[in-house]
Amino acid sequence: MRIITNMPLFCYFLFNETKPVYNNIMEKDTQYIYSFDAIVPKNSKILILGSIPSVSSLEKRKFYGNEKNRFWNVLYYLLEQKPADLYYAEKIDFLHRHNIALWDVIKCCKREGSLDSNIKDEQPNDIKSLIKESGTINHVFFNGTKAKDVYKKYFEYQSDLQYTLLPSTSPIPRKNIRNIDDLIKAWSIVRDILQET
Repeated sequence: MRIITNMPLFCYFLFNETKPVYNNIMEKDTQYIYSFDAIVPKNSKILILGSIPSVSSLEKRKFYGNEKNRFWNVLYYLLEQKPADLYYAEKIDFLHRHNIALWDVIKCCKREGSLDSNIKDEQPNDIKSLIKESGTINHVFFNGTKAKDVYKKYFEYQSDLQYTLLPSTSPIPRKNIRNIDDLIKAWSIVRDILQET
């Protein structure tokens, strides 16, 4: 497992140009899709877990690279009261500023399209080791039900951590999430936890 820790913007560009952010994808089974490496600031306070990147995100090699996904705009509004930065490197810097670790529960799986319901034959990332190596994460947030369900399938909750399920930031309509304002309200606990710790 390779973790991106304290990495200034210029290093991010060098990293991104010289080595893809896939988990050695060329050495893997081409029938599977693979998640990205974790982004873990040195003093991470929380960990946000998705399921596995969408087709658009995989093509762009960016967490939440689908422009219709509301992940970045929700966090930026809650923590800096502004729209998300345009450049991915600036978004990574944003995570470092706010001590937010980011990863996916699923390391690899088979999936047609981007729907979580199409995921099969999944294998989990080594999340327990990530949390242990960080040493500062005290709260885990799940971005959507699929992330939580897969986590519970492979891991037990740790007594020294808090866990919270959040509504998915995916653009797919949901019964109780009518618009981005509903998402911001539901995700406000992220801001509250960061301010407490």
